[in-house]
Amino acid sequence: MASINDLATAAIASSSSPPPLSQAQTQTPAKAQSAGGPSRGTFVVLEGLDRSGKTTQVKLLEQRFVEAGRPVKVMRFPDRSTPIGQMIDAYLKSDVAMEDHVIHLLFSANRWEAAHVLIITTSCDLLFILAPRYSLISFYTPFVRPHGLPRKSQKEPAFSPLSPSPETPDPNLLVESQRLTDHARAQRPSAQISSLLASGTTILCDRFHLSGIAYSAAKRNPSLPLSWAAAPEKGLPRPDLVLFLDLDERAARARGGFGDERYEREAMQARVRDIFRGMAADADAGSSSSSLAAPEPAEPTPRGRGENIVVVDAGSSVEDVADEIWRRVEARVRQVDGGELGASVGVVE
Repeated sequence: MASINDLATAAIASSSSPPPLSQAQTQTPAKAQSAGGPSRGTFVVLEGLDRSGKTTQVKLLEQRFVEAGRPVKVMRFPDRSTPIGQMIDAYLKSDVAMEDHVIHLLFSANRWEAAHVLIITTSCDLLFILAPRYSLISFYTPFVRPHGLPRKSQKEPAFSPLSPSPETPDPNLLVESQRLTDHARAQRPSAQISSLLASGTTILCDRFHLSGIAYSAAKRNPSLPLSWAAAPEKGLPRPDLVLFLDLDERAARARGGFGDERYEREAMQARVRDIFRGMAADADAGSSSSSLAAPEPAEPTPRGRGENIVVVDAGSSVEDVADEIWRRVEARVRQVDGGELGASVGVVE
């Protein structure tokens, strides 16, 4: 059986040449700005069931932008390279068990750390994520201590995030901590989403916040409805376009590697698909892209979220799916470059 990489390589070689972007679209951000046009990149997210072909299609889509001379950055969530991502990875591989609300907040925090700021305390014993409209989440993570910072003495009083530090921090330690934190931020592969978009770089994202909402809601935990799952995502950069690669869960199961991770169960995938199709139908009830007879999920989908969701049939050939994705993406890029979607990316509401 051919691997995903083999299919992607073959599709790139055999597919027809992509439609050229207009001159206005191929100019650099600086030239676009001087010409009075927008200079930001387009934020595109590919969603879908596990094994629906997202990784292959992101690779093909990236190639289109490279050939057009457009700056492009690929991101994937969860980002398993971070301390939070490593905890998520252990959960998905069933190495550890976590309560539904806890793992949901970890998934959300993983997106927030790529979107805005990762804050590390000067003691580096606790990792704090601050999410707007949500509570402070703290995780005991001694393994994220930057090299060069001494461990706190056992004789020192315990640190509380809700009270002032019991003693004045060493200024030299603060300076060194800030230097190491800044260095870590600069080296992160998942550089801040908002900054990349503002610089004119298009972001192609393999999963984002809607996956977090759909997968958690699909667990059918009575205390974790869609409204609860959506709350910590509010304020994240909102994609200009979300493409849901629609594939029957039975077809996904037949593909190689299905079942390797926790969520790769046919019943779970079927519920996730129902939720996504419901969100797509709500996003644009009159669009032909959502004309599929999407079944109503057990719980109503979020209303008025302003998501730009398009359903793409992922059961076709790799080449046909890639062509349909490019047609949708190119049209949205033209809108962004024309200023129709605003000079800056929106936020999740």
